[in-house]
Amino acid sequence: MGLAIHVLEFNELTAHHIKRWCELEQRSIEQNAYLSPYFILPALKHFPLRGKPIFVFVQKGTNNATELMGVGVFVCSPRTIKLPVPHLKIYKCPYAYLTGLLVDRQHCKETANAFLSFFHDSRVDWCGVEFVNRRKESELASQLDIAASEFEICWIEYESQRRPILLPERTGDANMKAVLSNKRRKILRQNLRRLNELGKVEWRVVVGQEIETTSINAFLELEHMGWKKDKSCSVLSHANHEAFFREMINGFAQADRAFFTELSMNGKVIASTCNLISGGAGFAFKIGWDESFSKFGLGILNELEFMKHFREHFPNIQYVDSGAEEDSFIEKLWTDHIFIASGIYVSNQAMKPLIQGLNFMRKVKRRFLN
Repeated sequence: MGLAIHVLEFNELTAHHIKRWCELEQRSIEQNAYLSPYFILPALKHFPLRGKPIFVFVQKGTNNATELMGVGVFVCSPRTIKLPVPHLKIYKCPYAYLTGLLVDRQHCKETANAFLSFFHDSRVDWCGVEFVNRRKESELASQLDIAASEFEICWIEYESQRRPILLPERTGDANMKAVLSNKRRKILRQNLRRLNELGKVEWRVVVGQEIETTSINAFLELEHMGWKKDKSCSVLSHANHEAFFREMINGFAQADRAFFTELSMNGKVIASTCNLISGGAGFAFKIGWDESFSKFGLGILNELEFMKHFREHFPNIQYVDSGAEEDSFIEKLWTDHIFIASGIYVSNQAMKPLIQGLNFMRKVKRRFLN
């Protein structure tokens, strides 16, 4: 196809680059809101790195006729505890629950080959390329592994976990019986009735350009409550985190690619979720609720309303990635899963035994600790 690799630094990105990046995201074989320029550019602005990020663009054509086939954002990592050797690492900000590459779905094989060729040809500068929390068992992962084998690059996985997702066929009021026991449904109905005795309870979805500052502020205040505030791990706990969030969510909202679900009492929001959209996929970002009503299970009530009305509001979304860890409360409601893996493509064969040895020691240690 005549694909070419172009490596850019942050200050070299133009409005034209960003526009094509946005377009590629929408047609990527693997949807990922955390790889969107609406997410990555505010993150790089508000979470400074020790080293410079590099933007790897895979392009077809020449000059003004180029078409973007792939995008990857990386940082040069001298050493980490898990990999104490120089390597290239996929960029991941503190709020990204999924990493990877954006690759044109029509040209997945060729673009995957181009990325692996880049990893192979640049191996004098690093021993390999690390991916943290990328999709496992996907078509893109398969194509990357096939391309890796052709360049004699091996994938060494050091961590894997499953993640709950919501599928449209598991939504709707009729499906609630499949995920909740009779006893649990009865308790939740009682909680909702008791809430309505305290005031008028309503639920709504606010999408895209309908999102106003009031919804953003309400979400931030709710997410700041309770243990997150006490441990200083809420968005509002740090000025740069708040600045990142506001810029990021406004970018997605203006592109009609964000939504909030809100449970309110007498017009005041008491539970809220913030969500992003990329292509045909949704991404649950964060949740919050009023701690003074915690005994009513506001977070679950909000999620259940979302599941009941999902198809009505989001007929074109194929699934929603929870972004949650294993054993999260959402697993009891969202019973389907994808698998996420972390590992490294080792391009320097001399380093392969060292990395395999470290990985083996990690597995042994994990087994004894568990």
